[in-house]
Amino acid sequence: MPAINSHRGALFQHGAGRSDSIVLYRMRRRGKLAVQWRTGRAIVAETLGAVQHDGDVDDVKALPVGTRIGSHEIVAVLAHNDGGITYRARDTQANRDVTLKEYLPTALARRAEGTQVLPRAGRATQDFQRGRDRFLAEAEALTRLQDVADIETVHEVLKGNDTVYAVTAPVPGEALAARLQRDRRLSRLAIDRIVAPLLDGLERAHAAGCLHLDIRPATILIDRTDHPTLIDFAAWRVGLRGVAREAPSAYVPPEMTASAQPGPWTDIYALGATLYHGVTGASPPAAAARLKQDTLEPATRAAMGHYAPALLAFIDAALRLREAERPQSVTDWRRMLLAAPTPPARTNNRAHARTGPSRRRPAQARLWPAVSLLMISLIGGVGYLWYSAEDEAARAAAAAKAAADAAVKQRAQEKATQEAQERARLAAAGWSELQNSTDPAPLRAFAARFTGTPEARLAQQRADALDAAARRRAEEEAARRAAEAAQEKARVVAAAWADVQGSEDPARLRAFAERFAGTPEAQQATARADQIEAAAKRQADEEAKRRAAEAAREKARAATTQWPELQNSEDVARLQQFATDFAGTPEGRLALNRADELKAAQEQARSRSEKAPDRAPETREGPRSFTYPDGSRYVGTLSNGKRNGQGTYTYANGDRYVGAWQNDDMHGQGVYTFADGGRYTGEWRNDKMHGHGVRTWPDGDRYDGAWRAGKKHGSGTYAFNSGDRYVGDWVDDAMQGRGIYTWKDGGRYEGEWRDDKQNGHGVRVFSDGVRYEGEWKDDQAHGQGMRRDPDGDVFTGRWQNGCFMDGDRAVAVGTDLEDCKR
Repeated sequence: MPAINSHRGALFQHGAGRSDSIVLYRMRRRGKLAVQWRTGRAIVAETLGAVQHDGDVDDVKALPVGTRIGSHEIVAVLAHNDGGITYRARDTQANRDVTLKEYLPTALARRAEGTQVLPRAGRATQDFQRGRDRFLAEAEALTRLQDVADIETVHEVLKGNDTVYAVTAPVPGEALAARLQRDRRLSRLAIDRIVAPLLDGLERAHAAGCLHLDIRPATILIDRTDHPTLIDFAAWRVGLRGVAREAPSAYVPPEMTASAQPGPWTDIYALGATLYHGVTGASPPAAAARLKQDTLEPATRAAMGHYAPALLAFIDAALRLREAERPQSVTDWRRMLLAAPTPPARTNNRAHARTGPSRRRPAQARLWPAVSLLMISLIGGVGYLWYSAEDEAARAAAAAKAAADAAVKQRAQEKATQEAQERARLAAAGWSELQNSTDPAPLRAFAARFTGTPEARLAQQRADALDAAARRRAEEEAARRAAEAAQEKARVVAAAWADVQGSEDPARLRAFAERFAGTPEAQQATARADQIEAAAKRQADEEAKRRAAEAAREKARAATTQWPELQNSEDVARLQQFATDFAGTPEGRLALNRADELKAAQEQARSRSEKAPDRAPETREGPRSFTYPDGSRYVGTLSNGKRNGQGTYTYANGDRYVGAWQNDDMHGQGVYTFADGGRYTGEWRNDKMHGHGVRTWPDGDRYDGAWRAGKKHGSGTYAFNSGDRYVGDWVDDAMQGRGIYTWKDGGRYEGEWRDDKQNGHGVRVFSDGVRYEGEWKDDQAHGQGMRRDPDGDVFTGRWQNGCFMDGDRAVAVGTDLEDCKR
């Protein structure tokens, strides 16, 4: 389908850009059409050949529902006649329902395959194009009358499919023809409501150079408030054979059937005939019949007593057969409503008989004296005439008074008529000077001065339209300035954000957010400030924990270092002081337990020496020293022949345990020193490290945390001899769960672990400033994630085995491409 473009423009241009009114009329000879473009007094005429087409017109098909004409989508077909097709459509751009009128005269064109319109063969091509130009010109002229509420609104004119479309507003209501068929005639109120708007709309159309040429009850729609709308302007049809709409002859003036030129008087006749039907209940006789014998009963007689005499005289003036005797413009016709009605004189246009003063025949003149003498003699024979001079004087006085009153009333009526005519003249003269004013103030002053006149109404409408246009311009200007201000603010915000977005200073970020509150950048600044402050708090908390842990580790190291020298001491006071200095450490607890045991043993020994005989050494329970066959040696408490309580066990391989025992198992708090220099200080259960404990290795590695069944399990801190450090969860000697790993070079990972590797979601900050947040698998970025480089580059998306994926293609970001390919 070819592109559909909205079309605006002048009608036909002659000279310096002047719009010309189009006048169409039929010539008698040879059935041809004369088209005149009037510019001032100059008339350019062109004769169009008559068109005949007797072929099949079934090939003129409507466009399918859903077809788009520009921004208009066809919803339904409303009508299909010899002049074209009317559709109901939806303007998707303006979001409104419209009526779409397609120029497609069946006698001149057909629908090709698809949507194109093709002229028929022969002379139809040229006639189709001429008719299309006239349809276009008329529709364009009507687009300039969108502010007129009394005629059909034409929104725009579209070109496409090699034809033209008029986009009009749907008009609610019923046709006046339907109203008259139902009610026969119109009420006084209905007449009062429709006459003025019809005159206003027709006057504006004529001023724009548009003649209707098809006014009748069927082309006037009446809404619920009796407001009329004039539809279906048809000047473009006149004279096109096979296209011209044949209106009922009752509404067609004589010049439309002859070679006379149509004009505003033509529409005045048609509207007068329509109003005649409205007040009498019947249409007037056809003009052709009236030219032979005028049988029209004037409205002033046919509707006398039902409507205002001025209105009836107004209608009769429009129905005069000779166009020169009709009002020549709507303005002239309207003024008649202000004047007193005068009985119309019937005109016989077929023949004009000569008439003169009537004369009495001679015989009648001679008989008159004889008749008079006879009457006198008869009166004298009956009696005599009583004559009263007094009565005659009274009758004369009454007659004189009545004549004087009639003269006063007549002068008052004449004065009122003259004043009304003068006021109408002044209004018309003032309006002709003011009608193009662009200042609402003088228009409103004019409307107030000439209230009730048609010109006052036009002035008020124009002032309202100018005020509305000024408001629209002010609103558009305000919107433009607001948009510019918003753009300027966005530019300033963007520039300021570019300067501050990389800042690590929360105060600066919050100052930005306060200054540009309500913007997306302000929200980002607030979020970044919150993140920085939260990170700073986390860092401070971690530092405090680290220092506390370091102090605890230092305390533990001191306790571990000093305890071997004291663990075999028998000095209760030194042991108690050691327990106080290293409270909370396993060694401190061991010292306190040993001090308590020594003190208890001393008390028992003293008691036994004082109160009971000595027992055999081998049968006593309590602190003892025992050497095993493999060379191991135990010094401590025995119970039931087993190591129970506090004791020191030195293994044959050099390992040594000092702490609590239960049924020969290390159980409770204790210190295990390995022969290779390693050491464990903490809780034991069933001969295994279990609970909280600190384990050091000969190479310098150190673990401080939870144990289970001899394995690191739970929360703990592992300090590597390389300087790396892990703080987090453990499962069966492996880093697993949530944890933070800090490298010696400053790198840091915080997130999820599994099997001693970064697995799951986590954030890794490298020592060079690169930051990656997202999914991990076996210590490599894998899954959805975002990498931010120090230079500002950001890579967000899917990662696989440490490589950024662009679709299915691996991209080397921070790694060698060969590694990605592998």
